[in-house]
Amino acid sequence: MKLQPIVYTRDMARAVAWYGQVLGMSPSYQSDIWTTFDVNGAHLAIHRVDGDLANESRVGISLVAMDTLEDLMQRW
Repeated sequence: MKLQPIVYTRDMARAVAWYGQVLGMSPSYQSDIWTTFDVNGAHLAIHRVDGDLANESRVGISLVAMDTLEDLMQRW
């Protein structure tokens, strides 16, 4: 299981350009609403949201697992 940080933005193009410059790389996947950067085996995701953001620097964390939900529930 891996942790994946998700950065929320209203301006996908601006966020992708900024993180691309900071990381010195291109996205591994890119769409209008979801972009990921592969950073040494980890993923940084950028998610576009419409409307108000309670906090302009909002970041979430997701758990990425290859196991089935049933297997995870048994382990937990």
